[in-house]
Amino acid sequence: MIVSFFAFGCKQKTKGIAPAGQENNKTAYDFEMALYNQAYKTGDHHTAIVAINRMLLIDSTQTQFYDSLSRHYIAIGNPNSAAYYAEKALTLDPGDIKMLEIAGYIYFDAGAFKQAEEKITKLYQITKEPKYLYSLAQVYTYMGDPKRANEMTDIILNDPATDNIFVDVSTSTGELQSVKIKAAAYFVKANLQQSQKNIISYLSKAISIQPDFEIAKKIKEDMEVQAKMKEIQDNNDILNKYQKK
Repeated sequence: MIVSFFAFGCKQKTKGIAPAGQENNKTAYDFEMALYNQAYKTGDHHTAIVAINRMLLIDSTQTQFYDSLSRHYIAIGNPNSAAYYAEKALTLDPGDIKMLEIAGYIYFDAGAFKQAEEKITKLYQITKEPKYLYSLAQVYTYMGDPKRANEMTDIILNDPATDNIFVDVSTSTGELQSVKIKAAAYFVKANLQQSQKNIISYLSKAISIQPDFEIAKKIKEDMEVQAKMKEIQDNNDILNKYQKK
């Protein structure tokens, strides 16, 4: 993978006699490479970042490391730096699926929905994978564009090929649950509704596809309790009104 690729690159640089002044750079580069390899194996993302940045200072042509830097910055919770290096990686390979994903989801989490739309649209154009239609539906929902969000979910719901495709959806506790994409599409549609009746209707459709859809079940149950309490309160108000007469 990355480690073996760059190790091969280092061997290429050692051929012949190094020009004066470059031998120290080679030794320093090899040291940082060894440090990076060890950090990579142990999951020490901070050390990996330091080692990569030092290697880039020694040899700025090692632009393949932009990909790794983006992933390591994601791992330590530094989305700004992750997005920066993802973009740099994309200047070298505009069709890099992983970097487009990283950039798209970072922009989405940051609320930069136009940039997220651009990256995720490109992902769908390259791969034609329905999961990116679901991501775009989410993006358009947050952008306040229900028409386009519904267009994305309708494509998913009308395609028999999506019956057994799953996507990750956050639960009420912030964990991820693997959910059938059609159930997730109905959940998006529920979020686009204005009336409580329509929201519950779409949540019910989502649950009918995936009965253990945790967040859909919780929201539906909460809304039904609220509706029942409102009904009781309205009845009490009517009763009190007539009792005062």
